[in-house]
Amino acid sequence: MSTIENLMTVEDLAKLLHVSVRTVWRLRRNASLPHPVKIGGGVRWRKSDVKTWIEQGCKPESSGGAADARSFEM
Repeated sequence: MSTIENLMTVEDLAKLLHVSVRTVWRLRRNASLPHPVKIGGGVRWRKSDVKTWIEQGCKPESSGGAADARSFEM
């Protein structure tokens, strides 16, 4: 599986969590989601990070949030 296939869009994440896209953005703003990666102007989440976050009980990230999005280069 390529790296791109291991990334989730906001729509993918919303569907997985059974919430609206707006709720995903709110959770991101509140640093309640795993740190996303930025690709150009887009934001994606690593499937492995989301899986680990869910397995650990969906605990908020300790720091960062929107301002701490990791960069991703292809």
